[in-house]
Amino acid sequence: MSIINPSARYRAGLAIGAAALLLSGVVTGCGAAQGADDGTQVKIAFLGYSAANGYTKNSYEAAKAAAEKLGGKVTFFDGKFDGATQLAQARDAIASGQYQALEILPNNSAQMVPVVQEALAKGMKVAAIDYLIGTDPTAVDRPGVEGITVQIADNMAEGGKAQGEQAAALCQGISPCKVMIEIGSKSSEFDVIKLTEIKKVLAQNPNIQIVTEAADGFEEAKVERTTRDVLQANPDLNLIVTTGDQNCFGAERAVKSAGKEFAAQTQPGGGKIACLGWGGSRDGVQEILAGNWPSSIALIPETFGAAAAEHLIKSVRDPQTPPLITTQTAMSPIGRIATAESLAAHPEYLGEWDK
Repeated sequence: MSIINPSARYRAGLAIGAAALLLSGVVTGCGAAQGADDGTQVKIAFLGYSAANGYTKNSYEAAKAAAEKLGGKVTFFDGKFDGATQLAQARDAIASGQYQALEILPNNSAQMVPVVQEALAKGMKVAAIDYLIGTDPTAVDRPGVEGITVQIADNMAEGGKAQGEQAAALCQGISPCKVMIEIGSKSSEFDVIKLTEIKKVLAQNPNIQIVTEAADGFEEAKVERTTRDVLQANPDLNLIVTTGDQNCFGAERAVKSAGKEFAAQTQPGGGKIACLGWGGSRDGVQEILAGNWPSSIALIPETFGAAAAEHLIKSVRDPQTPPLITTQTAMSPIGRIATAESLAAHPEYLGEWDK
């Protein structure tokens, strides 16, 4: 099986954002005519995490715009952050006979495997974006489901390790370095993997003390309340480690209301508190550039949403089109982490989603 991995070309000259929607034509090396509107309207069912999620919205809108340029149509399905709901929606989309392709932000990787296999068996094209669909959500170097058309996945284990290493660096010279971890959900397989890898790294640093592990559903108001409680018990808190930019914004309000500085560096005694973001949102990028955050794990929902939609349309119109199998980090112009340094080197990157 021929598999496309476009990392070199993306790193060499990727245009960022919703305006850069004709990506996979460059990636595959195919002529523009192959993906152009040939009179056949390809209909894609876009199975999102949740309609209430900004990350989902930006990815969907980019996919929709890319498809429309090629004469395709994308219809949104609200997964409500629930694996069972999304599974039922996928089955309904397949049974309806209205769609030639599925583009999926999977709420549960393993749960979606049978329905993806069913779609492929019926001749449909399928894209797994953000995370792979398969039994091992960290095995991003190969297709999670044999025959899948597009897989643009984030290796959340590597992301968790990188986040842990950032935390360890910020805690150097502080003992104890008190750390609060704020994830989205302890019932999410993705967040559990991230949390596990973060803690593995932190455990290798005896000066680091984890004072709490919270999961507030990426809801800023809840994170603010939790952070306020943590600060009352630990006024010398040094660092907040998150799996979502939203969590840093919630924490920031609590930190400032406690009379402390929210900064890109930590300080012994907790006078300055740093927060590590995850997602590289537009607002998060501005916080890094302003010197208020040290970093955020960089994700590219508009880029992968558009690239997947275009490649699905190409693949429906030309079944000989090889699969697109790659990772977000390979496609990202700044690699895995958005820092002041990487953003300065790539000023075109401004983030790809609204919190």
